[in-house]
Amino acid sequence: MLNVNRRTVFLWCNAIFTVFVILAMYIYRGNWLEFEWYFVVVSLYGLFALILSLFHYIGAYRYHSVPDSGHRPFVYVIVSAYNEAKLIGKTIDSILHSDYPQEKLQLIVADDGSTDDTYAVVQAKNAEYGNRFKVYLSAKNLGKRRTVAMAVKHFCTINDAVLVFVDSDACVASDAIRMLVQPFVDSAVYSVCGNAVVVNNTTLIAKFQKSWYAGAFRIRRASESLVDIVMCCSGVFSAYRLDKIFLILDDWVNETFLGKHVIAGDDSRLTNSASLKLGGKSVFQETAYVYTVVPNTLKAFIKQQTRWGRNSLRRFVYAASFFYRKSWAQIFIFYCTLFIALVSPFALFAGFIGLFLWGGWSGVVIYFSSLILFSMLYAMTDKLLVSYFTWKDFLFRCGFFVLMVLLSFVYLYAYLTPWKGTVWGTR
Repeated sequence: MLNVNRRTVFLWCNAIFTVFVILAMYIYRGNWLEFEWYFVVVSLYGLFALILSLFHYIGAYRYHSVPDSGHRPFVYVIVSAYNEAKLIGKTIDSILHSDYPQEKLQLIVADDGSTDDTYAVVQAKNAEYGNRFKVYLSAKNLGKRRTVAMAVKHFCTINDAVLVFVDSDACVASDAIRMLVQPFVDSAVYSVCGNAVVVNNTTLIAKFQKSWYAGAFRIRRASESLVDIVMCCSGVFSAYRLDKIFLILDDWVNETFLGKHVIAGDDSRLTNSASLKLGGKSVFQETAYVYTVVPNTLKAFIKQQTRWGRNSLRRFVYAASFFYRKSWAQIFIFYCTLFIALVSPFALFAGFIGLFLWGGWSGVVIYFSSLILFSMLYAMTDKLLVSYFTWKDFLFRCGFFVLMVLLSFVYLYAYLTPWKGTVWGTR
């Protein structure tokens, strides 16, 4: 008798159900909206969303992290901070309590001219650990990129080392650094993205984001990793080959867009310039866990999403200048992602307004019901693949999908004002 793993059966059933429902939604939507002005926009968006969703589902099921093969390169861990006195102490503790060989680990804390007690907390921690790590203090607030670049040039002297970035409000698991560097056993890998888990899920908006992060990493980045093009190695926890960083460091610091100096979006630009543009692989490592905090109010969340929307636009414009030289599979996935990212706010807006004007409230109800069903497919995939995902997270994942539709106006504003945004940090 054939021995079939129960989890495998659930995965295949979910995949088949996903394909069936998405196709049914697409066909139904096409027939219903036929001949209306927004038909082309919404239908094209639906078609590309179908293609990309199938890729994400199948890729997420096929993904496997790189096991520990004993690879232990020298690692510089850099933590850049600005006014993070309350949290940076725990970040330092987690890194120095890592199980990575201490003789091959050098922590660097870069303070970008904080105006609170960040520097005092860092100094106290350094004394507590017997001056085990390096501290770089900027005389004034120069922006994250410049401060990081100065610290790297000042302290990072081993050219074949790995440079790991950790946010100043995050804590790494004890084995996270060890697992993060394992993909570098492949000399073609230039960048690795860790797996972020939200821990401050005490408010409704934070609970939404916890469920969202699960899919953003375990589904989207895992599937992108199959074709070696994780498009943004999140700054919360990521790693690069140091020699590649030195090749692009000055260009990264001096990035401009529409004639203005760019401060935000440092992680996505670094992924593109220090990895993908140079021809390297950019991958995801599920077993490299980092625990982070997210905005816990709607105002802070909207502020973050506005900045991320602008970063996405700049990232795609830059990446489009070289992605056409990659493999056909990578080109296809990139331009599908580009189309969805840039068109989705306009398509969702057009669909909602069109349905309200011509379909009445019943049309709006049906439209949002289809979005909820679509979100359930994502949530079920999260439930099957993410170890810490609960049924409560399942419900929040469905709700967050609808919330993001309502926030499409935020992305519209972000895409129409890409030259704005000079803030440091996430909150």
